[in-house]
Amino acid sequence: MEAGFGWEIGPFACWDALGLKSSVMEMEKLGYKPAPWIYSMMESGATSFYKSENGIRKYYNVPTKSYLPVEGQQHFIILDNYKQDRIIWKNSGCNILDIGEGVLCLEFQTKMNTMGGEIVQGVHKAIELAEKDFRGLVIGNDGPNFSAGANLALILMMAIEQDFDEIDMAVRAFQQMNMRIRYSAIPVVVAPHGLTLGGGCEMSLHADRVQAAAETYTGLVEFGVGLIPGGGGSKEFALRFADELHEGDIELNAFRERFLTIAMAKVSTSAQEAFNLGFYKSGRDQVTINQRRY
Repeated sequence: MEAGFGWEIGPFACWDALGLKSSVMEMEKLGYKPAPWIYSMMESGATSFYKSENGIRKYYNVPTKSYLPVEGQQHFIILDNYKQDRIIWKNSGCNILDIGEGVLCLEFQTKMNTMGGEIVQGVHKAIELAEKDFRGLVIGNDGPNFSAGANLALILMMAIEQDFDEIDMAVRAFQQMNMRIRYSAIPVVVAPHGLTLGGGCEMSLHADRVQAAAETYTGLVEFGVGLIPGGGGSKEFALRFADELHEGDIELNAFRERFLTIAMAKVSTSAQEAFNLGFYKSGRDQVTINQRRY
């Protein structure tokens, strides 16, 4: 239901949200009875279909395993389950969590996960901590969208006030953040999903690896509001195209197509199309069908 019909949570997760026992009672009042294994599960002491252990989402081992498979659930990481004792640093816009096995996760917490100064600070801090005491960094979150891009409202206010030095400083800070991702001493993986626009797309372009959800809509959309992508995305397009050329190649038309992608603010309709548009690299970046199972 989640993969095929786009449900945010599946039917058993919906049941948990309503309450297992109270839902069964309401069904009985209406003259309906759930399957016998539901009663067996409740008699065993279970109060929900799902449980969490050390931040890992697991299923209860119910009699009919074919309905709720237990195998493989150790691969699920729900960030909300880590927030009681795994946050090692935070500010008003993001959290840095220890998700185990020597890996940190930087989670955005702003409206639509837009990027401002707090995210720039968080990226630098996360890489600093990871380079010192950890093995790697994942930039991802469990929100509906990875990021709607840079906080353009802030840039607009600076432009209205003609504070061009502040605009220059903000653009430089964003460029330096992405270059810190590119040249960090530890691997940085970006896990985009949903809307991954503007600055979110540029962050992906600078990562060592991208592990994108199939439902990822990414693009450099700044031209849509009269701006040129300034966080390094335009530079990455030029570099990637240059890497694909061989000696003696003349591919000016193809080069033009790459920059038309920016000029027309094209957005991929899926992670797979993002490869075709040049946002992700074949043979390096990967796609996950189930967004909850990276």
